[in-house]
Amino acid sequence: MDSQLPTNYLPHNVNVYLDDGTIISIPAEFGSDPVRLDSVEQKNIDLIGNIPVVTPQTFTGIIGTPMQHNPAGIIVSAIVADYMVKKGMTQYGPIYTPSTGKYAVRKDGVIAGTKALELWNHTSIKKRPWELDFRPLGAFDTTCIVLAITFGALLGYYNR
Repeated sequence: MDSQLPTNYLPHNVNVYLDDGTIISIPAEFGSDPVRLDSVEQKNIDLIGNIPVVTPQTFTGIIGTPMQHNPAGIIVSAIVADYMVKKGMTQYGPIYTPSTGKYAVRKDGVIAGTKALELWNHTSIKKRPWELDFRPLGAFDTTCIVLAITFGALLGYYNR
């Protein structure tokens, strides 16, 4: 096992529970100033009963402790990891979050740690369909599509 651990930029320790009963605690290096997302000011838009309804957050960057490159990686919250990956912020090393799904360790109904870290920026991770970059079709692309449809229609007509 690699002795160097990722730098934890969360406001709390990350406790990793291994199958052999060992607990690896990764300390919150910067607990008083964790890495988080900055956003534009939200506006009040409605009330439901006495509960204010505000506009969604629009994230504009990362604030808190300045991050440093660590070959072993960094640990941040899932929302920060998602923002970093979408913005191509890979200069800090591998980006991890504590896995809080089926790998979460709960004590008295509260998450006490995890059995695994989630890797957010590995080359094997595929983009989700709504994140794919589509380019507008050019004249050549459109011509090829029209020809393919026409050819397919003709084949269907003559093979009936």
